[in-house]
Amino acid sequence: MMNMAGLMDWFVVKEKKTSWGKKFEVRAVLRMGKSKVKVRNFKSFYDYNYPNGPTEDDISPEWSLTRTQMKKLLRENPEGWKIKVNFYFDPQIDGTAYGDEKYRPLDVDWLMERLNHFDWNIVYNFETKTFEIYDPAIDSYTLKPPTPVYLEAGKDKAIVYDRFFERYEIVPKEKAPYYHYS
Repeated sequence: MMNMAGLMDWFVVKEKKTSWGKKFEVRAVLRMGKSKVKVRNFKSFYDYNYPNGPTEDDISPEWSLTRTQMKKLLRENPEGWKIKVNFYFDPQIDGTAYGDEKYRPLDVDWLMERLNHFDWNIVYNFETKTFEIYDPAIDSYTLKPPTPVYLEAGKDKAIVYDRFFERYEIVPKEKAPYYHYS
């Protein structure tokens, strides 16, 4: 593993003014196979808690995607996805019911159609190495991607999340798939 020095140089930290003060957003490029999308860290950083901005220790292992970005990943990598239904809306009981406990093969066209409706929250979690797609009132799904997912750090480096040490590491790009399956 390489030294963590300079890790924040690979993330883009945007500063926005809000009614509560300054807000920092941490952004990066998420790569899956040949697809890449710009994502933002799920955690929000405000200047009253982080006056100098976030550090690498503050960054959450969860990264937010838009529906369009998720559809791009599904369209460009359609084979091998697995899905688990966490809960779904059941009209017979007029509420949510729990889904499967097992992963099963995903019908990508079905999910692409579902993503056209409602306001979904989509998060990639580096700890669980899964995508979480949910609307708190409707459905919740967990997806296992078919190929390794990592954050880019230049041409020959990747940023991966080391679950053992609970921190991000910069590794050579060819080693990134090994972190996906650890």
